[in-house]
Amino acid sequence: SVSQYMENKQQVLDLHNQIYDCDSVLLRMQDMLLGFQSDLSGISEEIRYLQEESFSMNIRLKNRRIAEELLHHFLQNSSVTPEVMTALAENTIDDEFLEAVVDLSNKLHFTQQEKPAKDGSSLDIAPVTTKASQLLLPELGKLRNLCIVKIREYFTLQFGLLRKPKTNVQILQQNSLIKYAPLYQFLRVEAPVMAEDLKTVYVESMGKTVFNLFKNY
Repeated sequence: SVSQYMENKQQVLDLHNQIYDCDSVLLRMQDMLLGFQSDLSGISEEIRYLQEESFSMNIRLKNRRIAEELLHHFLQNSSVTPEVMTALAENTIDDEFLEAVVDLSNKLHFTQQEKPAKDGSSLDIAPVTTKASQLLLPELGKLRNLCIVKIREYFTLQFGLLRKPKTNVQILQQNSLIKYAPLYQFLRVEAPVMAEDLKTVYVESMGKTVFNLFKNY
């Protein structure tokens, strides 16, 4: 065995060197794999953090969208557009004025609520206590007073036409009175004394002809 070993000592030396080189390569691979393992651990933690952050952001985004929608409803219910203000300021009583008065009535009703809005648009706050309502109500009051005067003058004029001879009462009622009955309802809410005076005076003077306009009120 010794003789054979001596005869093959070069091959044994080469094998030893190869084994040493393999050990060195394996050691470097081990260090590399340990580095990969550490990196993967860090990446896993980062992925977990990103997942948690993404979940948290989705919740915040959802909450903000809900808040945005509620705020949008609140602003719709508590603000008057330039188009509505223009329609109310015009001298003519027409369909645009009627729609503007209905819109104004809704705004007044909303901003004067002493309990939180049922649709959740004011969250848990009574609309009347909000800063927006406190700033808006005086302006809404001015528009309301303007509408009250215009509506009273309008019905007074129309009832005057009813008294004139040869007036087509049915057409006048249909096109100028019953069509604009919501304006009278606005008076009943915002100026009940005036509305009752109109009803009493003209129902007594014109009878059933005029009473048709007020029969639902």
